This record gives sequence, structure tokens and C-alpha cells, in this order.
Amino acid sequence: MEKYKHFTDESTGINPFTPYHGEKESSQIQQQLNNQQSFFYQLFYYLHFILLPILIPLKIILFILFLFPYFVFSMITKILPLPNIVKKFVMRYVSVICMKFILFLFFGIFNHSQHLKEFNFNLEGNAINSKNLQKLNDGDLIICNFVSYLEIFYLVFKYSPIFTILQKTNENKIIVKSTNLFGILYHICFGQFSLQNNLQNSENSENLSEIIKFSKNNKLGPIIVFPEGVTSNNRSILKFQNEIFLNIEQTLQQEKINIHFIGFKYLIKNRMNPALYLNEFFKHFFKILISFELNLNIYHFYLNENDLEILKRNFVTNLIRSVVMPKVMGVVAVERGMGDRELFLKEYEGNK
Repeated sequence: MEKYKHFTDESTGINPFTPYHGEKESSQIQQQLNNQQSFFYQLFYYLHFILLPILIPLKIILFILFLFPYFVFSMITKILPLPNIVKKFVMRYVSVICMKFILFLFFGIFNHSQHLKEFNFNLEGNAINSKNLQKLNDGDLIICNFVSYLEIFYLVFKYSPIFTILQKTNENKIIVKSTNLFGILYHICFGQFSLQNNLQNSENSENLSEIIKFSKNNKLGPIIVFPEGVTSNNRSILKFQNEIFLNIEQTLQQEKINIHFIGFKYLIKNRMNPALYLNEFFKHFFKILISFELNLNIYHFYLNENDLEILKRNFVTNLIRSVVMPKVMGVVAVERGMGDRELFLKEYEGNK
């Protein structure tokens, strides 16, 4: 959009905030794709839209039914004075079952495993074998890019982690706070779009090192960090808020913490972009419900022992964010960040 060109990243020419629906395919290419699709695929595709009046309420009911047991068991394990190892086992079991159904619900009843793909790479951008990869333990650090709420269900299914969110303080500083599944979902769907209305006091902030130690000591799973702070439009990786990593090196070395990077990239089909980057959650959720299929590529970046030791001594993620992840994922790293997205939303919503 021409009127928002002043939010374009100068080095890449990409605007990470404006509405994006993918590159429009020519009618010839679209015809070739249609010819390659199986008869049964096309049959299910048209049946899906015919049955939408039934499928939409059914999907909502099933989503609530799958999420409700997770909520109940999370409350029970908080209230009951059970050993941490027992709580972890129960919630891990519940997470796998509930999140698996939710992923199945959103990522296509028609062969959903083909729409949720995982890839493993090293820091040189080369594909690696999935065998003998590092195992993530309690307190380990997982750094992800931020796109939508759908990948959150994958992360819970895979790791049963502690999530963190970034918030602004009254002094205009960025702080980190730990949260659970429901806290991160609220932040993505609503909280991130009203940063000025949710200003925090610096006294309420948490130190990432303290969160790591607490999780490790209480066996609460790995820590998920979204250093961009806010979501983008699925074309780029925003500037990391690196101040949240200050003085973390000593904790990483003393606690023997593993570090893992994950990149999420949605494939856009039929002009449907699953990224939630505008303050339009209900409209977005409706589009998700009526979508026949969603496609998410998940890129795991593994560090060898030498890379891990270097990062623990000097925690700098610029090379991984600006070179390795874009090279593998097919996105660009921009120098726009949380503050720019806040200014864009004010202007965008003011022009509605």
C-alpha cells in the first residue's frame, strides 16, 4: 500500500506490517495446479465449502472440547500438592492428546500430516539427519519467530513449555514475563495490539535468567521466547529486542542450558495468509475456520557443541536472525520492530 510506504524496510524494500496475501498466480499456473490435484482432493474441497454452515459451528465446538481438558488438568495440577515430576508427566500426556486433535482440526482433515512439515538444519543452513539431535530439557531456551496463534498449539504439543511475552514499561523499556498457554494466546490475539494500554511497571518484570532457573529447578519444561515481541505478516523476521538477553551468558553456562532456534513459515494458498498481524482476531479466526487447508513449515535450527559454547559466552543472535533463518525459510530480516509496528497500527486503524 502506497500510503504506508514509510514503514517499508530500507535495506530490503519489504513492508512487514501491511496486509499480504501472497503473490497472485496466473490463471495458467492455477489451472496446472488444479490438474495435478487428485480427484478426491477436489471432491473434498468442494464438499467442504458446501458443508460450511455445518462445519463452522462444529469446528468451534470441537476446538473448545479439545481445549477444555487441557484447562481442567492445568488447574488440577496447580491446586493439588503433587510432586513436580508427576505434574509434568500428567500435563505432558494431556498436552500431546489435546494439541494433536487441535492441530488435526486446523491443519486439514484431508491428509493433515502433509500440511504440517518439519525440517532440520544446522547453522550453516544445511539440512541434517533427524537422528541423534540434541534433546531439549527443563529450562532450555527455544527462540522462535512470531507469526500467529496456530504455531502455539504445535509448541505445546511438542514441548509443553513455559511461554514468555514482551511488554513495554512506563519508562518505555521492554521487559519479559512468563505465562502459560492461555496467557500467550490472549497476548497474540489481543494484548500485542494494545501495547500502550498495557504498560507495565518495571517492578513487575521478570529476568529471563530467573525464569530459566525456576523452570529447570521445578521441571517445568523449556522456555519459549519470541524476541520480535509482536507478529509480522509472514514475509519477514522483525528486529529482535535483544535487551531481554542482557547478562544471560553466566546462567546459560552455569545451568548447562541448550539453545534451540525454530522458524515458522506459513504457505499462502487461495490468498489466505494465516499470520495474525492486524488487530482483527475475530475476522481472522473466521477465515481460519472456513479454510480447507493450512500449510505450515517448521524449521528447526540445531547448534553443534562449538556453536553452543560460543553463543553461551557471547549471546548474539544477529547472524542467525539476519542470515541463517532467511536463507532457509525464504523470508527476509528487516530492521523494523515493535515500536514501528505500534506506529503502523495507529495509522492503519485511524484510516479505516
